[in-house]
Amino acid sequence: MLPLPLQSHPVSWVSELGTTTAAVFETYVERVLAPSLRSGQLVVMDNLAAYKAQRIKELIEERGCELLYLSPYSPDLNPIKEE
Repeated sequence: MLPLPLQSHPVSWVSELGTTTAAVFETYVERVLAPSLRSGQLVVMDNLAAYKAQRIKELIEERGCELLYLSPYSPDLNPIKEE
């Protein structure tokens, strides 16, 4: 797990062998992501079920941040798939 700077904005990511579970991701949020957050920041995640555990939302919101999930994938909105 490595936090990486991106134009002075913190970006964190995690690499895990195997399937990501809510428990694994919650540990990452608790130990890496949440401590690096500042009030008012926006955390954007995709719709992986493991990311939607209530405790993950609480950890982010306790830091005064907003959690936003990306819209679900739609092949109709993917221009690469157009023929």
